[in-house]
Amino acid sequence: MRARAMVKAGRPLSEIIADLRSDETFNLTPFNFIHLMVKGVGMSLADARALLDDFAPELEPLIPVEETERHAETIFARYR
Repeated sequence: MRARAMVKAGRPLSEIIADLRSDETFNLTPFNFIHLMVKGVGMSLADARALLDDFAPELEPLIPVEETERHAETIFARYR
């Protein structure tokens, strides 16, 4: 799955979200994002949910992107 490859390659969360948003076959919602991280990447539900702590329901960052990336990196590092 593409999301798994992106996480393993060290891609930033913002790039993964942008890729999913541009995929017309994927309906990017918080639920679908969490489901993809759990099933496609192998994350725990808690880690997948924690990735969204810094985002609004529309998956727009609530804090500076640099901070969301640092937070995501600590989680993604466990799945590389």
